[in-house]
Amino acid sequence: METNSVLDELICRATRELLQGVGLDFQPTSCAGVVMERAAVIGFTGRDLRGVLGIGMTDCTLNALAAKANAAPHREDWLGEAANQLIGRFKNKLLRYGTTVSIALPMVLRGVRIQFMTPAAPGVSTHRFASSSGDVCVWLDVHARVGFEPRIAPTENVEGVAREGDLLLF
Repeated sequence: METNSVLDELICRATRELLQGVGLDFQPTSCAGVVMERAAVIGFTGRDLRGVLGIGMTDCTLNALAAKANAAPHREDWLGEAANQLIGRFKNKLLRYGTTVSIALPMVLRGVRIQFMTPAAPGVSTHRFASSSGDVCVWLDVHARVGFEPRIAPTENVEGVAREGDLLLF
């Protein structure tokens, strides 16, 4: 399977899992014409991949989602944490393909309007998920090492890899 297709599937699965945790039913939809007023971005880098992941939405959607998460007064912090959780889920999924990435701190963008270009630039994938509380958009801008082809590791239980929800003590 082509690298971009694998990464697209991984980020879509990670996004669905994150949004299900909010308690709303989100459905994938077209990215055409969507404008985001709030966004958080987070960079990542590793031997095989480097890039940035973003999550964006309108002010109304952010207000609704932060309220559902009991974080209304701290909605921008909630958005940054959503980006952090999303990249963490994505990173965990990459481990099954034998690659790791280091993650930067999330940055919340304010006072901007973001709109996806059509067609997207090479290496950029865009996804939009609709719900009764509004739309959530996610994008992934990835540069892969020449020759990198993601392949599933031989076993599901990769040694030393914690599952989501496992308690890790240092």
